Amino acid sequence: MKTVFKLFRIFFRLGLFTFGGGFAMIPLIEEEIIKKNSMLREDQFFDIVAFTQSLPGSLAVNMSIFIGYHIYGVPGALTSAIAVAIPPFSVILLIATFFIRFMDIPLVQQAFRGIRVAVLVLILLALKRLAQKVSWNVYKMILVAGIIAAISVFGVHPGFAILISAALGYFVFQPMEEKEG
Repeated sequence: MKTVFKLFRIFFRLGLFTFGGGFAMIPLIEEEIIKKNSMLREDQFFDIVAFTQSLPGSLAVNMSIFIGYHIYGVPGALTSAIAVAIPPFSVILLIATFFIRFMDIPLVQQAFRGIRVAVLVLILLALKRLAQKVSWNVYKMILVAGIIAAISVFGVHPGFAILISAALGYFVFQPMEEKEG
């Protein structure tokens, strides 16, 4: 039961103090789950990050479910999901009640501009860490460039790009890496 309470405390705190959603949470979750509490290995964590990014829904909730399940099964998954969802739900409810009254105040607008910068930095840090975990080769760089072009230039739906990437990873990169290894 200690583990369930620990998961609740970790994910509640993450949900309470993280702005910018799941991508901004990745380095913070990594810090708590791997570095401070040694609850997962780094490779397990980044597999969960990669997998949950391809699922619909909130990245933070999806990650909390998979991490909680990996650590303590169904009770861990439920506890982590509830814990990470309570703070933003409460804050959104509170903000929705009062935001319309305050959104035109310059101080509030400036505060949100500052928060956006911090969120961008957290997302870039997460991207850097994820990029460091990829065993890069020419084919993977071409895939990244192709996906960027497909989504931004040709308007391909990101979900379709993820499916194509998964298929390429399974049918192309796996046999290539087995030959190299």
